[in-house]
Amino acid sequence: MLGRRKEAIGVSGSLGQYGFPYTVNTSVNHVVCHGWASEKKLKNGDIVNVDVSVKKEGYYGDSSITFCVGDVPSHAKRLVNVTQECLYKAIKIVGYRLSLSILSW
Repeated sequence: MLGRRKEAIGVSGSLGQYGFPYTVNTSVNHVVCHGWASEKKLKNGDIVNVDVSVKKEGYYGDSSITFCVGDVPSHAKRLVNVTQECLYKAIKIVGYRLSLSILSW
């Protein structure tokens, strides 16, 4: 492993959870999150979210990114951009001293 200590390695947080058979969640268009891979091919205008979770010593880390496939309608691009903007604003609010749960109350 390039530059990584063995003790720093975690395991997939998704694999096996609630019967989930994959290590990566892929959600297309109207699927909000934690979608399952399928045989369906992506098409021009789709929005795809890729979500990866890692578990280490009982803690979960979660990371996701959204991709636009080809020519995406302006309302869909706006959704992706505003969602990312909200994420960064929330991170700025939480900072180092507040719990993330404060945003959900």
